[in-house]
Amino acid sequence: STSGTNAHGLLASNDGSVLEFVDGRVETAGSSSSGVYSQARAKVIVKRAEIDARATGVKITSGSEASLEDVSVSTSAGSAHGIEINGIGSTGMAVNVRATTSGTSSHGLIATQGGILDARGARAITTGETAFGARADGAGSRLALSNADVATEGGGALGVLASNGGTIELKDGTIITKGHGADGLSAIGAGSVVTAAGLQIRASGSQGARSASAGIVAESAGQVRVATTDVLVDGAGANAARVVDGGELMIEASKLKAHSGASLLLDSGSVIASDGASIEGNGTLAEFASEAANSLSFDRNVVALGDIRFAVGAADANGSGALDRRSSLFLDNSSYWKGATDAIGDLSLANGSRWDVTGFSHVGTLDLV
Repeated sequence: STSGTNAHGLLASNDGSVLEFVDGRVETAGSSSSGVYSQARAKVIVKRAEIDARATGVKITSGSEASLEDVSVSTSAGSAHGIEINGIGSTGMAVNVRATTSGTSSHGLIATQGGILDARGARAITTGETAFGARADGAGSRLALSNADVATEGGGALGVLASNGGTIELKDGTIITKGHGADGLSAIGAGSVVTAAGLQIRASGSQGARSASAGIVAESAGQVRVATTDVLVDGAGANAARVVDGGELMIEASKLKAHSGASLLLDSGSVIASDGASIEGNGTLAEFASEAANSLSFDRNVVALGDIRFAVGAADANGSGALDRRSSLFLDNSSYWKGATDAIGDLSLANGSRWDVTGFSHVGTLDLV
């Protein structure tokens, strides 16, 4: 245990150095004191250990390498991440790890500035404001999670986020968020990509000091691709997915449901659903936040339930005094939509697809193929 400033519990430094720690406990109490710190292309191996740190629990930087197995990490200060892999050439392999943080902006797992983290059987739990469960931030940063459980409680505490060109792959596991504005699975920024399969995503934050929590977010040209995934949001006004500013969402054999709001919120966004996907809101399938063009494509037995409308207060971009219908909806290969609309410009039904009209509707063009 250590108590001084910058007094790391375990430190590995310089190329070729290897530090191995097995069956023990590490405690640090001083500011900027990590439990495990590796730099300058050194390597650390930690097995069957508990790490209780004031600063980041495990920090791997400047081309170093970490191997973690059966390790429990907890941190308490602000910006004190559980496990951080930082910098080009820095890598981490984590098996059966648990990362728990309680400070503001203290993420559970993070790969940043080109770092790469592969975590298998991980649990990431955060309780602080804006404390994300897992994040890949920056071009070249990569995070792979398999059989992982992520849970956050704070306001703005996103579950899993790829940002600024980071990429994330998830296979099997859960994401649960409870705070206001705590979206479940997000890709924000050009080059940011999340690919997920076999997940359960639950977001319960309602409108408050922050926005309601969405299950999935694709924003500012970010891309999210989900397969065999179940998304449920039950916060007041919350959307199962928010796709805005050039974001793209691809849904395969998955279920999206919003209990109290529109399932989809779009503003210059694209949603492609296929292979038996189902999308349902509380009477509203999709809302458009402005008259900007959106694209909805449902292919191969997709079921979509609810109206497609302009959101209350939707922006009139050209100031004409009326909202222009610029968005398109394409149903193909026995897909089905039940609802009404006054917000679609081009609607196409092809190859046995069906639209059950539930109310007065107005579209620009209707193409029956």
